Amino acid sequence: PPAPAGDVYLPDLQLRVRARDGLTLCCKGGHNGESHNHNDVGSFMLYAGDEPLIVDAGNMTYTQKTFSDARYTLWNVRAAWHNVPLIGGCEQQPGRERAARAVRPTPGGLELDIAPAYGPEAGVKTCLRSLALEEGATLRLCERIELDAPREVTWVFLLRERSVPDGSGCVRAGRLRLRFDPDLQARVEERPVDDPRMARCFPGSLYRLTLQAPPAARHDRSFTAQADARPAPIHNRQEA
Repeated sequence: PPAPAGDVYLPDLQLRVRARDGLTLCCKGGHNGESHNHNDVGSFMLYAGDEPLIVDAGNMTYTQKTFSDARYTLWNVRAAWHNVPLIGGCEQQPGRERAARAVRPTPGGLELDIAPAYGPEAGVKTCLRSLALEEGATLRLCERIELDAPREVTWVFLLRERSVPDGSGCVRAGRLRLRFDPDLQARVEERPVDDPRMARCFPGSLYRLTLQAPPAARHDRSFTAQADARPAPIHNRQEA
């Protein structure tokens, strides 16, 4: 049956879209053997109205390399450029078996375990991810990761606007305010969009924010994202 406006779940794709208070969250489970796959199990996007805040880079112009054994050397296909964690320096791997488990839509978004998306070298027992839009136009991302040995974890956020960490657990990127534990080490990398197909959606640059936690066998982290109010338009008035 038709879903309410702003509240959609497609179970075969494990794709969830939730809109609330001016924000739209799109997140997914799935597996890394899908047609035209990117390694992105558990990834998400966040928009404020029609304005992209946390994004997926999408496709570049197709070449022979896109459909070769070198496909996963392309930056836009790799997990390192999607909004998912890197565990012990390891990215998600391709393949049908690299799939989400225990996927459950929630009133605010999606809960899932993305541990199987990583290879054995990452040593991931569980990687429980919860994404939900909450009251007050807030996205909350919670992550509980259990590993077989102490390893560092790096969370990736691909942002549309240039991001500026303030050194106390907050990053601003245009209208976006992303808050996190202040002990996480923040780095920002600019990625000029020089592919003409991608540039139709994202002219200029994208910005990869990484937040790194020191080695531990268990990581419990929470992140919140909000959008500042859009600046009021300035109207020029001609005096009579």
